[in-house]
This record gives sequence, structure tokens and C-alpha cells, in this order.
Amino acid sequence: MQKKVFQVRPVVWCLPKMCCSKREIQDLLRGHLPYAALRSFNPNRFQRDFAIIGPAKTPFAGGVFLFSLTYNSRYPAEPPQAFLETPIYHPNVACLGVVGLDLLLWMWSPEMRMKNILERLVCRLERPDMRCTWNVHATTVFLHNNAEFHRTAADWTKVFAKKQDVDPNKSVTHNQ
Repeated sequence: MQKKVFQVRPVVWCLPKMCCSKREIQDLLRGHLPYAALRSFNPNRFQRDFAIIGPAKTPFAGGVFLFSLTYNSRYPAEPPQAFLETPIYHPNVACLGVVGLDLLLWMWSPEMRMKNILERLVCRLERPDMRCTWNVHATTVFLHNNAEFHRTAADWTKVFAKKQDVDPNKSVTHNQ
């Protein structure tokens, strides 16, 4: 029996200085994503900080949620990590701010972009995903007493997601 010889070629991912394209940054600066604003931009960091506006007709309406995406050296082969800095009462967000998004957990593709992640986050604010819950208490209340969930989430939004934290209509700050 003859042995098969396989040649192993290392996969090399080139991580650009900017973990997202110039066009993605320009779209955010021009307001093409009306629900999100880029908070700070440093081309030498592997992190992007955003402000996300709570969607209307949700308990998060009117709130400004500070959010960051952290990219690692394997991007785009591996997804960035999502972290919500603003405390929020939500089934898909752990108490320490780790965000459970299906897009970043099992649906990731190297073709995904920052816009896809931000859109999915806003979608999860409108409709929590029961397939990847991280906050047991919020999930239980959401499933068994929806009115109480909405009251509690709205109270947290009023206390923690204040509009004066960031003005999404202002331009980005450039960190050096």
C-alpha cells in the first residue's frame, strides 16, 4: 500500500492596520447607518468604538449604548469580539457586557463587515435571540413576564444609557 503525501501550506492572514475598510469608516462618518456612530478611531488599534441608538418601540428607545468591537490577529478568519460598555438588561448580553450574537458565534464568515455586526446588534435590541442567551435572569423574565422585562429594561435604559454620554450626530474623534 502506497502512502499519500499531503503538502501542508500555512494560511497567512494579513491584518491591515485598519480592521475595517476605509469605505466602512466613511459610511459611518456620513451617517449611512442612522442607528450607529463611530465614537473613536485609531488606525493603530484593533478596536472600534461605537454608539448605538436604542430602536424606537423597544424598552431601549432613546438610549445611547456604548459598544466596542475588538479584532484579533486572525481577523477576518475569526470574528471580532463584541462588548457593550453600557449596562443593559437584555437576554443576549452578559452582566459584564459580553454580547452573544449568532453572527459572531456560529454564523461568522470572512465576508462579514462592521455594518453587518451593527445591524445584527440593533436587530437583537428589537428581538432578543433565544438561541444565544447570556443573561439568565433577563431571559427568564423575558419568557415568563414580558411586561416586567420591558419595564426593567426601560428603567435600565433611563439610568445607564443617557443621551448626554455621546452625541451620535457629531463627528468621530481621532486618537493618535
